[in-house]
Amino acid sequence: MAKKPKKKAKCRKTKPRKAEPILSIELQEKFAHFLSFVSPKHFSRSLRDATLEISKDCDVGVPNYYAELIDGLEMFFHVLDVAEDEGKHCSKNMYER
Repeated sequence: MAKKPKKKAKCRKTKPRKAEPILSIELQEKFAHFLSFVSPKHFSRSLRDATLEISKDCDVGVPNYYAELIDGLEMFFHVLDVAEDEGKHCSKNMYER
């Protein structure tokens, strides 16, 4: 018996989706207003440091390794800060997105 040739699967052509803005105009304006008064780098680091400080004070019902983990994270974040600051003196196109 002769084998029937297999049919190739047809793929449907997808229509390109209409590009919708990720953020509304109002939200973009609010971000722009916020960033005009607050340094994103300073705010990010301060928020992170505050979160770590609060986490250090919270020791009820946490595992025994929690304090060491928080201390390690704090040291690692400081290393990342130094690396970020040093990166500004290197080739800019490596660090820009």
